[in-house]
Amino acid sequence: MHKEIPDKNWLIPKEESVLSTLFDPEFFHQFDHHNQGNFLNWLDTNNSNVITYIKPCQYHPNLNGHKRIAEFIADQIMKI
Repeated sequence: MHKEIPDKNWLIPKEESVLSTLFDPEFFHQFDHHNQGNFLNWLDTNNSNVITYIKPCQYHPNLNGHKRIAEFIADQIMKI
């Protein structure tokens, strides 16, 4: 199926996976609000992003989080 997707429509390099992009420790460390890359500590902070997009779930996006992810992906597709 990947062969059917035109090269210009790939959001990340074909050689990478979404997981490696989302959980890249070097990339994640650049954000102070993520507690220096420690995702589990960041989830325990209960900051506004965690409350809005994660809680009451423990580790997965809530409905607001799913909506924000979908909006981001739609926005990226519209830029192509």
